[in-house]
Amino acid sequence: MAYRIRKKGPGQPAAPSSPVPHTPHASPNGNAGSHLPGFLDDRKKNPLIVAGIVGLVVLAGVGLVAHIYSDKKKTEQKAAALETQAEQMFSKSMQDKNSDWNKIDLLFEDVVKKYPDSSSAKVAPLFLASIQNQLGQPQKAVNWLHEGLEKNSGDTKILPFYYESLGVTFMSTKQYDQALAMFQKVIKFPGKTLADAAYYNIGKVY
Repeated sequence: MAYRIRKKGPGQPAAPSSPVPHTPHASPNGNAGSHLPGFLDDRKKNPLIVAGIVGLVVLAGVGLVAHIYSDKKKTEQKAAALETQAEQMFSKSMQDKNSDWNKIDLLFEDVVKKYPDSSSAKVAPLFLASIQNQLGQPQKAVNWLHEGLEKNSGDTKILPFYYESLGVTFMSTKQYDQALAMFQKVIKFPGKTLADAAYYNIGKVY
């Protein structure tokens, strides 16, 4: 916004400037064009200055991308460290009847809550579902597995593990039709990841 400045006459106090609404300048062909502030308005006389400003904008953009990448890398590292700790405790607990599953559960939940967009958060629901099954809470296990399906939508490498886990969980609650549907999904994935396990479980359903 530009300002109109009035010159004060002799013995007359300066009047406050009043804002003047910006109006677009007309181009030679009669069309109104946007008016650039200051020296940028005359691009032909200041090509180096304009180029320099464009360069600064590009550099700022690159710096922003690098900063975002750096933050993302740090987040992934923190999530991976927490996931590793939780998985180590999980592995030990599988061999110990007196395991504190609730403590391990909280660690995996921290992975999901604190680092929801990390790679670790895509895997954590599998462990959380297994823990809930260990605690005799199959419905909570199903809820975690559904959340995992959402986080891994389109990832054909990890989705078979979620569907297989859903099938096993449904089998444990005698929901055989739903279990069968999950195992059949596993078989259809390219690469046939867990296909053998799925065929085996289909045999158990029948």
